[in-house]
Amino acid sequence: MENRTLPIAKSDNFFEVFVVDIMVTREFDCAFKMDIFEDGHFIEKEGDKLKRVESSIHRGSLIITPKNAKKMLEALKKAFEAIDIDFGK
Repeated sequence: MENRTLPIAKSDNFFEVFVVDIMVTREFDCAFKMDIFEDGHFIEKEGDKLKRVESSIHRGSLIITPKNAKKMLEALKKAFEAIDIDFGK
């Protein structure tokens, strides 16, 4: 199979998220659901003091077929191999 790329346009409301946590579950129809969380630090006033509160913000879910999950897994493995070559294990 040849390696092909497709031009995929971003939607008008596209935004990038720096993912700090991901939860993967298997759905009833054999698909995988990946819930994506972003860092949600904020400042809260507690009496006369300000307090930093850590939280995670759920940014969305990705539902993916097993076939495409395997493709993603292989792509991630290759990316980690490249990182190991560049920066060591």
